[in-house]
Amino acid sequence: MDVQKIGGFLKELRKQNNMTQEQLGERIGVTNKTVSRWETGKYMPPIEHLKLLSDLYQISINEILTVVCNTLSIITIIAKKNK
Repeated sequence: MDVQKIGGFLKELRKQNNMTQEQLGERIGVTNKTVSRWETGKYMPPIEHLKLLSDLYQISINEILTVVCNTLSIITIIAKKNK
């Protein structure tokens, strides 16, 4: 599991949903600083926040944790949403 890739993926998901770090933090009950730490790969979100993120972005926790290529994953998610 590559925490930095996961963080980058979380950042892209947030941006795709037109949210700031502060807005995302408010929605899931953390500070914008915490969101920043997740997105830079300094920390991994705990499971309860991964669940909230997966619900918010309508993807599975497994998809978040097994991201191999951020660009490919984002394209796949966008395609699913546009069906």
